[in-house]
Amino acid sequence: MSALSVFILVLSFPIVFVVHDAEEVIVQHRWMLAHRESLYLRFPKARPMLDHLSKLNTKAFAIAALEELLVLIVATCYVLVDGIYSTQVWSALFIAFSFHLFVHFGQEAGPRHAWESHSPSDHHDRRSHMPYLRLRLRRGVLRRGHWHFLSA
Repeated sequence: MSALSVFILVLSFPIVFVVHDAEEVIVQHRWMLAHRESLYLRFPKARPMLDHLSKLNTKAFAIAALEELLVLIVATCYVLVDGIYSTQVWSALFIAFSFHLFVHFGQEAGPRHAWESHSPSDHHDRRSHMPYLRLRLRRGVLRRGHWHFLSA
């Protein structure tokens, strides 16, 4: 692998992290409040963790994401200066973040019963679960209110 390929791979990780966590910072608190009860039913043993996540406001979640970003930036800079064990540290962070993303994909592909709507007025709640996965551009125009990524 060329030095340029490694450079691009190493620098793309913080960029993807920022995009992903920015979306989580924006929707996490509101989403947790809207789906707390269905999550309790789906994951009864995780209730203490779900209670904690429901109490996190947007500012607290943003601070936690910023802390993670700073660790990632330090690890990325350490790789770029070719520090000792830098590749292993960076790889461990990459694997952890990748696992985190696969958990999101599993949430999206998993059983729907906890996310299904219970009344016509809240039919949009399940669709707001992962907007960046459900976003679909049709003929270059974003169709507001339609999240058809998996259905078409």
